[in-house]
Amino acid sequence: MEGKTVKRKRITVKQTALVITVAALCLTVLFPFWLLAVKSFKSFEQEIASPISLSFPLFFENYSVAWAYVKE
Repeated sequence: MEGKTVKRKRITVKQTALVITVAALCLTVLFPFWLLAVKSFKSFEQEIASPISLSFPLFFENYSVAWAYVKE
């Protein structure tokens, strides 16, 4: 192992700012999809009680109601 030197990469302020910006943009794009998925499994009462988080029991009846409208 003699003669080998370990080169450390320096993380610059620009790289850190870029990572933070990309992460914020990803969250901005993905958050509506999270809400769509979470809200599709809730009843009206669950939606009023906790609008953003997933609540149990999951309410699958929303899909049967939506499918009934598609069939018409």
